[in-house]
Amino acid sequence: METNEKDEKDAERAAAGKGSSERPDKTTAEILRERREAAMGGPNVDNEIHRDLPLARVAYALLALTVLGYAVSRLGAYLGNADLESVTSIATALLFIVTFIVWFVSRHQAKVLTEEKYADQRAAIRRAAEERAAKEKAEKAAAKAARKRRRKK
Repeated sequence: METNEKDEKDAERAAAGKGSSERPDKTTAEILRERREAAMGGPNVDNEIHRDLPLARVAYALLALTVLGYAVSRLGAYLGNADLESVTSIATALLFIVTFIVWFVSRHQAKVLTEEKYADQRAAIRRAAEERAAKEKAEKAAAKAARKRRRKK
């Protein structure tokens, strides 16, 4: 509980622009969400990637057909047409099952693509950190050599 309050106070300070290089127009919730995602390594599935997948679009279309089939089934029940009601009820159930399967297959694809995206980001961050560390090491070595030269004089 204390860490949440501390994070909130830090986030408020950051949102106000005091003691942080973050933009002052971010809300406390946005800052906390960014920190949480950074600590967790990002979301499992990027919704933008998922929405752009063809299978997700197919799942949306199947869901719309399922709702339409359900409406026709209810219409058949209302009109007393047992054949229409039974056929559309079976079709609606099958469409729902297919929609469920297609949705989760597309979700799995999005998860794999999201992992690749974050792996690329982590690799870029790691490379930058390694370059920074190598640069700092070279600077320390140069400073040490300069101190040795000064001592010899």
